Amino acid sequence: MSSMVTITSKGQVTLPVDVRRALSLKAGDKLILTVEEDRLVIRPVIDFLSLAGTVPVPPEVRGMTWQQIKDAAYRDRAVE
Repeated sequence: MSSMVTITSKGQVTLPVDVRRALSLKAGDKLILTVEEDRLVIRPVIDFLSLAGTVPVPPEVRGMTWQQIKDAAYRDRAVE
């Protein structure tokens, strides 16, 4: 898919609707712009919270708060 866009005097571009639909982008989404050689690559930023539930929680930390998990990890790795 290719689309032509115009850069405004403020340096802004509008992503065409077919591009937004193809990437499931909506207002407020964040994008990462990367220059690779002579190309501009635009990638959506993955919302970390949208990944919730995709990684199984080990049984030994179920029910613990994030702070409790971090504290336990520091204790387990502490050098005496």
